[in-house]
Amino acid sequence: MAATLKSLKLLRYRALCSPSACGAARSVSYWNVSSKQHGGQDPPEHISLCHSAKRVKNICSTFSSRRILTTSSACPGLEFSKTSSSKASTLQLDSPRATRVDEEDVEVFDSFANIRVFLQLRPEYRVHSYNASETSQLLSVSESELILHKVTVYQNKLQAQVIVDYLCKLSSLPAEQHPVLLRSTSFALLCQLSVKKIQLFDTQDLINVLKAFVILGIPHFHSMLDVYETKCCHQVWEMSMDQLLLVADLWRYLGRKVPRFLNIFSSYLNLHWKDLSLSQLVHLIYVIGENRQVSQDLMQKLESLILKYIDLINLEEVGTICLGFFKSKTSLSEFVMRKIGDLACANMQHLSSHALVNIVKMFRFTHVDHVNFMKQLGEIAPQRIPSLGVQGVMHLTLYCSALRFLDEGVMNAVAASLPCRVAHCRSKDVAKILWSFGTLNYKPPNAEEFYSSLINEIHRKMPEFNQYPEHLPTCLLGLAFSEYFPVELIDFALSPGFVRLAQERTKFNLIKELYTLDGTVGIECPDYRGNRLSTHLQQEGSEFLWNLAEKDMNSKPEFVETLFLLETMLGGGNMAALSGVRWLTRALVSAGNPGAWRGLSTSAAAHAASRSQAEDVRVEGSFPVTMLPGDGVGPELMHAVKEVFKAAAVPVEFQEHHLSEVQNMASEEKLEQVLSSMKENKVAIIGKIHTPMEYKGELASYDMRLRRKLDLFANVVHVKSLPGYMTRHNNLDLVIIREQTEGEYSSLEHESARGVIECLKIVTRAKSQRIAKFAFDYATKKGRSKVTAVHKANIMKLGDGLFLQCCEEVAELYPKIKFETMIIDNCCMQLVQNPYQFDVLVMPNLYGNIIDNLAAGLVGGAGVVPGESYSAEYAVFETGARHPFAQAVGRNIANPTAMLLSASNMLRHLNLEYHSNMIADAVKKVIKVGKVRTRDMGGYSTTTDFIKSVIGHLHPHGS
Repeated sequence: MAATLKSLKLLRYRALCSPSACGAARSVSYWNVSSKQHGGQDPPEHISLCHSAKRVKNICSTFSSRRILTTSSACPGLEFSKTSSSKASTLQLDSPRATRVDEEDVEVFDSFANIRVFLQLRPEYRVHSYNASETSQLLSVSESELILHKVTVYQNKLQAQVIVDYLCKLSSLPAEQHPVLLRSTSFALLCQLSVKKIQLFDTQDLINVLKAFVILGIPHFHSMLDVYETKCCHQVWEMSMDQLLLVADLWRYLGRKVPRFLNIFSSYLNLHWKDLSLSQLVHLIYVIGENRQVSQDLMQKLESLILKYIDLINLEEVGTICLGFFKSKTSLSEFVMRKIGDLACANMQHLSSHALVNIVKMFRFTHVDHVNFMKQLGEIAPQRIPSLGVQGVMHLTLYCSALRFLDEGVMNAVAASLPCRVAHCRSKDVAKILWSFGTLNYKPPNAEEFYSSLINEIHRKMPEFNQYPEHLPTCLLGLAFSEYFPVELIDFALSPGFVRLAQERTKFNLIKELYTLDGTVGIECPDYRGNRLSTHLQQEGSEFLWNLAEKDMNSKPEFVETLFLLETMLGGGNMAALSGVRWLTRALVSAGNPGAWRGLSTSAAAHAASRSQAEDVRVEGSFPVTMLPGDGVGPELMHAVKEVFKAAAVPVEFQEHHLSEVQNMASEEKLEQVLSSMKENKVAIIGKIHTPMEYKGELASYDMRLRRKLDLFANVVHVKSLPGYMTRHNNLDLVIIREQTEGEYSSLEHESARGVIECLKIVTRAKSQRIAKFAFDYATKKGRSKVTAVHKANIMKLGDGLFLQCCEEVAELYPKIKFETMIIDNCCMQLVQNPYQFDVLVMPNLYGNIIDNLAAGLVGGAGVVPGESYSAEYAVFETGARHPFAQAVGRNIANPTAMLLSASNMLRHLNLEYHSNMIADAVKKVIKVGKVRTRDMGGYSTTTDFIKSVIGHLHPHGS
């Protein structure tokens, strides 16, 4: 017996190396449970009210020392035969014992009233939200009958305003008369007339009618509401922000989803988001969360406004903000979450339980571990849990699991409170509570009562698993991690029928859960003879889990560092050797596959051959791009681009040319070669081509001539803060657009008299209009709301005056984009003092050169800001602040961030979105993690270190 137990222990520890076993699942044990926010199961289906949980007797196998629960003891009346494991389980989803109760018997945490508490905190909310408690003078039944009689008599002769007035008056009937009214044919006729005359309704008419519909309880599925949604869509651009929020709130009260209206509302917000007041911002985030519909770009903009108002927001509003971001599946930055944590800690005892749970949800979603918040939560939560709804308890428990925060006081309070009210749990609540206790490897003092009640509830909730099959494997895994194995439930979950149901009825891929459950049972329960997954599904699960584990490992700096050491040991980046290591690792972790060693060399050879063929295909289908390394650290930065592109398997073929005035590699012939390549490829990536200060007979540098010959008139520099890298101003997001073919850089200088130099600044109407139109088109396409023209027309009245006049003329063609002007010297000061006021800036050549560099300094310097230049035909990608950084040449200290982000923008221009996002995300992750930073960002890492870290954060391609 001792030998047997020892064998089991060894099997369990070996499982730590295998994704197929329970131990591995327990060690990595959190599979982003938070990603399964699937619609909330509305209306929830639950079992009857609070009852005494039945004790489930545990039969402990003396062989495995694991708790195997048999149906003969767990659920009387159901039979389980070990000899019939090949047959479908006797436990059915429509089992008569799995009864349901009415919706009103269910304990609800996120009640509509709780969510809207914040709307009572400021008087400003009354302007843009619907208040159901508002009262008006009641209409008598006789008055309503008179109105309905007039409708029947006059019908089409009724004016639009009269129809609106009638609807509003009828909504003042006593509530008990509303059902009678809705059944009235005259009222149906009035609604038809409102649809016919709806084009004559103004915004206020529309709002009044929607309010009437809310009061009367018009069903959300009524076809008439389609017409009203369409009318709201047409009215969006005529409404104020307050009216838009009120309309959205009314649709929410009607219980109707209006995606078309919200899409247009989002477009409106992209232009006007900076004008949101505090109350409008909080209410908007609530609306977004309730409708689960938003663009990530807009949410980032709203996050910057949260920072703007952070000191004015009260705790209930903080809870609403967290709930809105959580429901829209949008993350908040770690910086903002720590601010929220500080606010909550300052007055947590006065924070409502509802707001507290919403803040907890967001900490779980963002995985930010705010230590002080955790400590205070550990003190307050046990007192709140007995009076908290079970959904709130579930979120608290899941938070502890996700952040590996084991507070025995919290977990014991959860375990003590659940048995007497387990009937209030949804299947999702049961699943996530069991998962949380299991992954934390914690058993409360009342473990037997706690687990018995939950296992009984799983049996009673079988109809819910028919609708939400993803919750059953989660329940069973949570139990398995806690060493409970209810045999009949496992047999049912692994049966072909349930597996087929899980594949057909859920949008989630449950193969990893089912495979882990199957493997866990195989290891922990050697006496089990029930259903098991098919060989095909086991292979699919093994492959899926391996890819998941590999992706997870490749995101960890410590794994990347280990991989780098292996590369070095195997000959310095030899990818063939590295590929062999990966296949060796894969073979070693293949669960219990005795043929793995024998097939290793064959598999590795086949993998290498397929990889080679894939690379050949990519080369044939690659995009040609001209590359000019330039001067200074340009060649080192281009090397970084090539290394990252190679690792990411980017289908781009670089045609490298060299053009340099300081390295004696500049001539008319070389310039023509470069131009020929650029004209053929249409796309180029270039480093800084340094221009010597001394005059050698030619005023125009090769860099300037190159841009003029290609007519690269628009230079665009997107100045955006990098998450995780704190500067004086954070969450900046502005764009600088510069005309770069004329102005002061026209190369028209001469000595008119001895000691007198005349330098001509050329400003033309055609090029000024062209760059102004480019700026407004860019703002429209990117959803930006304001363009600022920067000038010095107060001094250069003709030259800059013409530029300003052209901008004003073009601005009139874009009435929905706000237009401002600003003198260049004031602009420099404003950028330093309050850069958040700017969105898109357009300016002549010299001003743009200065502002580019100034703005780059706001977010981290020349090494982090990408840039690009455009003509009608060509696109050139470069760093935003053009510096050769000659003093860093050969020292391996240059920051490749700007060039890599420029390269990512180039890939997006080539419609290689996947590769573009992969590289940009990898660069941002490296910076956000903060372990690898070059000297200009306050670190000590080399350029090579940075490149290797970026490569380590790339998403893996295939095996």
